[in-house]
Amino acid sequence: MVIGANGAGKSNFIGAFAFLRAVQEGRLQDTVTAAGGAEKVLHFGSKTTEDLFFGVSFRGGTSGCEISLSPTGDDSLYPAYETVLFHDKLRFAEPWTQRLSPRERGREAGISDSSATGAAGWVHQRLGSWRIYHVHDTSATSPPRKTGKVDDNRYLRPDGSNLAPFLYLLRETDA
Repeated sequence: MVIGANGAGKSNFIGAFAFLRAVQEGRLQDTVTAAGGAEKVLHFGSKTTEDLFFGVSFRGGTSGCEISLSPTGDDSLYPAYETVLFHDKLRFAEPWTQRLSPRERGREAGISDSSATGAAGWVHQRLGSWRIYHVHDTSATSPPRKTGKVDDNRYLRPDGSNLAPFLYLLRETDA
């Protein structure tokens, strides 16, 4: 849960995770287009921000990925640099790294390859397991307050529309 004052950057922080999840799903171009193009995604546009960089580590820094996205002439972003790493600190002084190649003629990130193996496959799976829950609407017509199906409970939906069935499942199974 992220809590803070209005304008503190909560939505931007959560948005970074949602953006990385979209990249992992192979939706980089769709996500950039939906956001209004690269000039809107980059802080004050490409004249101020040359690229967008993400670095994520898992398991205390023993594995992770880095990706740098650069703007194109058609107001999109492409993966200019992408690598995954794995570090067995007991056996190796330095982490093992693997540079990934972009997919879809350079338009999608290598981490979106669902058939990747080794560290790339492991990181792909971890990014794919992320869930973003954005349940801030508590009005009378909000998704959590609408009637739902009791068997719609395998996972909590991002908008909370199946909150009651999901909580019911937890109560009944002692999960």
